[in-house]
Amino acid sequence: MKIEKNIPIPVRRSKLRDILNQMDVGDSVLLDTRAEYVAMRHSALSLGFTVATRTIDDKIRLWRTS
Repeated sequence: MKIEKNIPIPVRRSKLRDILNQMDVGDSVLLDTRAEYVAMRHSALSLGFTVATRTIDDKIRLWRTS
């Protein structure tokens, strides 16, 4: 094993973060499960975005509000 210096840590890629970064304020996505909602909301909060959600026909719609 060899110690290496000055190797940058790769940026984590997240499909949800990519979607949120593409969304403008007022855009929305329709999520099928509560697990998707929880993951999307967590990603939005970690990026500093605020979101609003509503349940529509057993699915969850999430809007980016800021």
